[in-house]
Amino acid sequence: MFALGNFTFAQSKVFLRYTFINHINGRTIGGVLEQYYANGHSIEIPMAKIVFKGDSSLNERSKTMNLMLAGDEKKPTFVLKMPESHSLVYAERIGVKKTILAVDSLYNFKWTVLDERKTINDEVCTKATTSFRGRNYVAWFKKNSSVQTGPWKFGGLPGLIYEINDDDELFTYSLSSI
Repeated sequence: MFALGNFTFAQSKVFLRYTFINHINGRTIGGVLEQYYANGHSIEIPMAKIVFKGDSSLNERSKTMNLMLAGDEKKPTFVLKMPESHSLVYAERIGVKKTILAVDSLYNFKWTVLDERKTINDEVCTKATTSFRGRNYVAWFKKNSSVQTGPWKFGGLPGLIYEINDDDELFTYSLSSI
């Protein structure tokens, strides 16, 4: 699979799939981020399996729902990365609130690239760390890849992010296919 992925990189157009798990306020949310990357730009659409655990409104019972993280017909959920303007545009829906459209700066991370290496899916990855909005993150990325991106807002490293998580493991993203 990854050998085929290396051939695809030469074309600068790739379809990436990340799995994610978020542990927020006693709830576990997990699913898949599908990202289409072409010549430095990417658009990401989350597909989620949401698991509610220990939610008092559910009388401490677990409930699982499968759904696409969608807003409404006018504002679907997505993340659009435009590196030349350092812009990130995303639409998200949190809980029962309406979908919001937000514009943010892209790659506002100050990464520290370390000498530590780890093999992930037969690829040698390099460790990098950063702090972002009060959390410390560790990323493992493949250096010198022609694809330089990652899941959600993460990127700005000289390669493709294969794994990233915060110190408390509240947010975890892993590249599952190329």
